[in-house]
Amino acid sequence: MLYLNINNTKVMDIQILISKKGTAVVIASHLHRALGLKDEYFGTHCKKWLQDLYQFNDDIRKPSKMKDFAERKLKESIIPDYYLGIEFAKLIALRSSSKEKKKVVLFLNAFQKKQQKHNELSKEQVELAFELAQSMTSMKAQLEAEQKFMAIFISKQGHSKLEWNQHHKELLGYDKLDLQDRLMSTGQFPGKKTKRELLMKVDKYELVRMGVIDLLKSMNKTDVFARKMGDLAYFFANKLKLEINNDLDPTVLQFKPIHQNITPDMLVMDYFENKAYSA
Repeated sequence: MLYLNINNTKVMDIQILISKKGTAVVIASHLHRALGLKDEYFGTHCKKWLQDLYQFNDDIRKPSKMKDFAERKLKESIIPDYYLGIEFAKLIALRSSSKEKKKVVLFLNAFQKKQQKHNELSKEQVELAFELAQSMTSMKAQLEAEQKFMAIFISKQGHSKLEWNQHHKELLGYDKLDLQDRLMSTGQFPGKKTKRELLMKVDKYELVRMGVIDLLKSMNKTDVFARKMGDLAYFFANKLKLEINNDLDPTVLQFKPIHQNITPDMLVMDYFENKAYSA
C-alpha cells in the first residue's frame, strides 16, 4: 500500500498523508511521539495497539490489516512502523494516558471535518451526475467506459488484467462471484451469465453506477470522486426508474431509444474544461 504525501498538514510531530485513492493516514511512530510517549517503548506500544479491541464505527473489534493499518517498510529500521487510519489513530490516542491526547484528537477531528467538506459535491457536480445517469443507461456507453478504464490501467500504469480486476472489485465493492452468490440467494441459478447479465438480475441500476465510475476513472479522476458521482448517478437512475438500453445486442428491439445525444465522455470533458475543479 503506497501513500503519496499530497497534504503536509502537521501538528507537533504528526504528518497526515493522503493517497491518490483519498485514504488519509498517520505514521504510528509520529503519533507515538506526538502523544509524548518515550521512544524506547514504541515497539511495545505499537504491538499492543494492533492487538487491542476498539469500538470502531462498524463494530467492536481488533484493527484490521489493510483496512485500519498497513505496514510501513523501512530498510534501515529493525522495529516495524505502520500507517494508521485516522479513525484508528483517534481511538489509540483516546485510550492512551498521554497529557497530549486531547490536542491530538482535536487536530484529527478538525482534519476529518475539513476532508469531508472538501469531498462534498457541488451543485454543478450533482447536475453532471444527473446527466450521466441518463446517458449511462446505454450498455454500449457502459462497456466503452470499462474498456477505456481497463486499457489505461494496464497500458499506462503497467498493471496486469488480474490487478485491474482486483482494483475494479475494490472500487465497486463486489465482483462476479459476489453477484453469483446474491443471485443464488434468491433461488435463481447464475449459469454462465456475464457480470452485466448478473447485474440486470440482481440490481440493474448498479450498471449505471459502474459505468459512471469507470468513465471518471478512465479520465484519471480520484477513487473518492468517482464513487461519489457513481453513487449519486445510481440514486437518480433508481429514483427515476430509468430503463437500461441493451444496445449491445442488435437482435434486441430498442423501443425506447436513448434521448441523450451527447456522449458521457463529452459531458465530463465539457464539465472539466469549463469548471475550475479538479477531482
